Amino acid sequence: MKLVKFNHTGELVDSFSEEGNDLVKDAELFYTGNHRGRNYTVKDLHALASSFNKEDEIPIQLDHSESARDTVGFLESVSVIGDKLYGKLRIVEDSIKERVRKGLAKKVSISFYTDSSGNPTRLREVSLVAFPQLKGATLFSELDTNEDDLEMYQQYKRSLRV
Repeated sequence: MKLVKFNHTGELVDSFSEEGNDLVKDAELFYTGNHRGRNYTVKDLHALASSFNKEDEIPIQLDHSESARDTVGFLESVSVIGDKLYGKLRIVEDSIKERVRKGLAKKVSISFYTDSSGNPTRLREVSLVAFPQLKGATLFSELDTNEDDLEMYQQYKRSLRV
């Protein structure tokens, strides 16, 4: 099986709940449509949902970091509703919980593995991101960034370091 990282952007849902000391939040992770030249179907969403195993502890990362120090939580569950893939995120890092509560961290981006034909096979990670690489409902395009946006992004990233 060939593993390929794919990034896509969704959003956290406005409501959330507290469970113990953790913040639990629903998020729209992915949706059907033509993304980066490939058409993703409900079947693809179901492949991602059915391969999910809570015991794998899919991490919630900051900005697609590869470092364990940037893990701020774990994906609790995944489901398909209509043409969208949803996930329940458990955020355990105190500083990030506060940013989510205040609405300062509300964009998510996922990575998933694919087989050699490009079909999604399983989720790799979910990241909280300030300025997603990709935007738009059906057409992916690189986000235009001016110098002010880049500086704001750098400040945001520095503020998230724990």
